[in-house]
Amino acid sequence: MSIAEREAENAGPQYASQRIRLDMDDIRAAYVAGRTAEPCEEQVEAATRERSKHQIVFSIDGIRKCCSCGAVVGGAWGDDRVAFERHVTTMMLEAARKAVM
Repeated sequence: MSIAEREAENAGPQYASQRIRLDMDDIRAAYVAGRTAEPCEEQVEAATRERSKHQIVFSIDGIRKCCSCGAVVGGAWGDDRVAFERHVTTMMLEAARKAVM
């Protein structure tokens, strides 16, 4: 069971007879609560582990910049550091999201 499923199970009514029909306000409130929740420890750990997997390297042709994971993150022109940081941040956020699924 994922973290999200476990937390949903614990937050719900204990007995099926207590379950009530949710209206749109309840659904919106639940969505907002999930989107604005503080990151849990598992998410922080997953993001930290993911960060350590990425380093910028040059490709064999010496022009393209690549990440150690294989993603091309820059070329001969442009701000390669920004492209690399954006790539790493995206990977960290994805790892944190997957940690709770």
